[in-house]
Amino acid sequence: MRTVAKARIWLDELMASPKASIKAIAAREALPASEVSRQLPLAFLSPRIVTAIMRGEQPIDITVKRLTRLGNLPMGWDEQAQLLGFTDLRHSIAG
Repeated sequence: MRTVAKARIWLDELMASPKASIKAIAAREALPASEVSRQLPLAFLSPRIVTAIMRGEQPIDITVKRLTRLGNLPMGWDEQAQLLGFTDLRHSIAG
């Protein structure tokens, strides 16, 4: 959850300030810029997936390493759920 929270904070920072950059965030966080770039897409993770992770209801193979190494995280929440094995979350209307 810390990784998702950091990604959301970084996204907010990038959107709020024209002086903000991935490189600046990486320097501040003592991370390679590539790692910041890998984590940023998690800011767009489906709220239902985030809630399931917070409840400990994620598939066993969902780890920070797997999430940050996905490559292209689909923007569609149903597609995210399918890719990550959250089949019970797909097409769900109620949170």
